[in-house]
Amino acid sequence: MTYLQKELPSMPADLFRKLDAIAIPRFVHGGVPVFRCGDLASAVFTVRRGRIAIAWVGPLHKVHPLETLGPDSLVGLPAVMGGTYSVTARAVGDCEVGLIPTEQVLELLKKTPLLNLAVAKMVGQELARMRAMIVNNEERLRWHG
Repeated sequence: MTYLQKELPSMPADLFRKLDAIAIPRFVHGGVPVFRCGDLASAVFTVRRGRIAIAWVGPLHKVHPLETLGPDSLVGLPAVMGGTYSVTARAVGDCEVGLIPTEQVLELLKKTPLLNLAVAKMVGQELARMRAMIVNNEERLRWHG
């Protein structure tokens, strides 16, 4: 089962292939960011080979790991709606990704309701993770500060 099938069981299996088919291949060396938190959202990425670590970088550059994604995953999709990446994506080892420019993704969103669903679900999950981190940090401050 692919990442997209697990996260969005109603999404047709061919959607990832359609996205990946229009993607521009890119090689990313291990440890190198695919994009950084705060960067302008210029593209969405498909993970073709290797793994991408997703992390939120908080105040004082503290890194909060969120998840690691492998092949058949989309990276950066929620940023298309917000204009900037809210997380940092870094290659774990050497990777191959597919770059889909934001303009093409926006055109696909107009034509593909299930892709809209994917964006909404990813944004919701990201908000829930961010809220949980804020609550955890507030609790830690109460105990230590």
